[in-house]
Amino acid sequence: MNFHRYSMDPLIIDRSHLNSALQSFVHLVLVNRALGAISTRDIQCSDLDMQYTVIDDSKLLLFVDSKIEELTKLFDISGSGT
Repeated sequence: MNFHRYSMDPLIIDRSHLNSALQSFVHLVLVNRALGAISTRDIQCSDLDMQYTVIDDSKLLLFVDSKIEELTKLFDISGSGT
């Protein structure tokens, strides 16, 4: 098998796009955990170690927003979106 290594330019992303992407990702993780597709031990990332309740629960949405803020700080943001 031949493997090729590709070098890509850094991804430049606006803060508002990053927030949307992270929100979708966090909700995807939560839904997959709720469905049993993945479990906590499958992901070795403390930033995603979270509890979840019912989708559309206001406490869940606030928690997801707080996690998004934490995860956003890990990225180098170029834009000034919200």
